[in-house]
Amino acid sequence: MNNTFKVAKWEIKKNIRNKTFLFMTFIFPLLILVIAGGAGYIGGSSSQSGLKIGLIDQTDYIYEELNQNFTNEDITLEKIKATTNKDELRNILEVNNYDSIVLIPSNIVNNNQATVYYKELRGLDGNVISNILSNIVIEKRLSENGYSADQILRLTQNVNFQTQSLQKDDTGIAAIFLPLGLAMLMAFSSMFSGSALMQSINKEKSDKLVEILFSSLTPKNLMYGKVLGYGFLGICQVIVWGAAGSLVANRFFDLPLNILFSIKNAYMFVYFLLGFAMISGLNAIAGASSKDLQSSGQSLNGLIVIVPIVPVWFASILLQNPSGTISRILSYIPVFTPTTMLLRMGVSTPPIWEIALTTTILALSAFFFIRLASKIFRVGMLMYGKDMSLKEIIKWSKA
Repeated sequence: MNNTFKVAKWEIKKNIRNKTFLFMTFIFPLLILVIAGGAGYIGGSSSQSGLKIGLIDQTDYIYEELNQNFTNEDITLEKIKATTNKDELRNILEVNNYDSIVLIPSNIVNNNQATVYYKELRGLDGNVISNILSNIVIEKRLSENGYSADQILRLTQNVNFQTQSLQKDDTGIAAIFLPLGLAMLMAFSSMFSGSALMQSINKEKSDKLVEILFSSLTPKNLMYGKVLGYGFLGICQVIVWGAAGSLVANRFFDLPLNILFSIKNAYMFVYFLLGFAMISGLNAIAGASSKDLQSSGQSLNGLIVIVPIVPVWFASILLQNPSGTISRILSYIPVFTPTTMLLRMGVSTPPIWEIALTTTILALSAFFFIRLASKIFRVGMLMYGKDMSLKEIIKWSKA
């Protein structure tokens, strides 16, 4: 065990100052936040900003009412002379630099139809005008037929439901986004740290010096130490990414701090850690069984990352029926267990016996995969330039 911790300490010291690790831990999430935030800001600010629209009003009353409703909108509305000739409209649009021209016919109250002339797709961004215009026309129809628009809206308004959960540990929308976020963090962190682990194991196979190391430690010590070391580095990444994600989420949702201190959320972190360990074990197997990363290592790494995310494809079923047949089946398949249980626990609290059973299955699976990786690595040291087949992996797993 002492040798295992020595290997883990060595891997941590060797990689924690690595430029790639520092970039993926700090700079990469920052870039993602900046790009996503910038794109959202630019998209939101430019979707309707600075629209200049020409209006042909054949009713002689709608233009004034539309103008009154545009006080809070970044849209310039200008009344132009009435015409239906497309050549004239095209000339007016280009000369006045309009984004579009809206024609409101005199009989719009009866035929419920207006026309938008545009040159570029930006000119079709007329949802605000359409909504306000619809309200004006509806009120006009009601008043012409002797009805009060305010009374009708009050009498026909919808019933609003207020939802309140009876679960003691419910935390609102965070109850769903926390487990989903943990599942995605587990996948991304496993992808990066798992790829690094795979490269390290593959390098050890091709490095003759490792044979000298085996004089003082066993392949099991080496493999456990590597998984533990890279696991620690992966958890560091998750903490940084999770902190950055929570800061962003707090700008949109009210996330209480006590969300991290409930029993159910403690179970979630156990699933997260065991799932991370299991995926690390699978990556270790991939690295130990392939002759080099160019042969099959990278493709195996991609497959290993995708497999735990499969339950997310069934998220709607898992969230709507967390105790259903599909939910239970996926819960007892080790590679699907962490993600499935994380999603289930976001909307429900499974029985304690089921939590104990699935965590036991997951822990045994993680231990089995890491132990298998050490066996394969020991044999793989003698198999230079050759990938292990599935038959050989099964054979050595039984040895």
